[in-house]
Amino acid sequence: MMLPKVLKAAVARIATHVTDHGLASITVILHGGEPLLAGPDRLRRIIEEVRSLESTGVGLELAIQTNGLLLDRTFLDLFLHHQVKVGISLDGTARAHDRRRRRPDGRGSHSGVDRAIKELSGPSYRSLFSGLLGVIDLDEDPVAYYEEMIKYGPPRIDLLLPHGTWTVPPPGRIPGDESTPYGDWLVAVFDRWYSAPRRETGIQVFESVI
Repeated sequence: MMLPKVLKAAVARIATHVTDHGLASITVILHGGEPLLAGPDRLRRIIEEVRSLESTGVGLELAIQTNGLLLDRTFLDLFLHHQVKVGISLDGTARAHDRRRRRPDGRGSHSGVDRAIKELSGPSYRSLFSGLLGVIDLDEDPVAYYEEMIKYGPPRIDLLLPHGTWTVPPPGRIPGDESTPYGDWLVAVFDRWYSAPRRETGIQVFESVI
């Protein structure tokens, strides 16, 4: 975990950047790994330290990205008090999610994430819900994947490409292969999203391109 002196140095460096560039607003996202493993007390100290940036006059949005498994009312009350937006990672359907996001004992984690999203999106904490983040899964039907995510009513969805390397290319992509599996997958989601009578959510990758 980040040592207190490292946290203070990071916040001081952000403050210098804000001042040097005359920024009117910034967003700081607590990410990981899994940031909730720090526990509520340590997170409170981190949040308070980051909130000190507001003394520079900058508008600050503070957010956290979590897998949701430890998210409970203790954390949510902390985030509500400090107005920390919360994003949760969910990889589409229960089958897709549990195939890649497992607990240490091998069990899938979808049921725990489902519980967290329902708590977050309920009336008490809905104002904190910033959206869902999912990794594209070529083995899943893209429309079913998307529709599983929007059933929670997220204000935004981010769809990320899976990691890959030259040694282990991303799924569906090998040297000399001219196919566009990710593009085809995303087109199906885009058509479903764009043709809806009323826009159901924001999708970062599409809105950036548009």
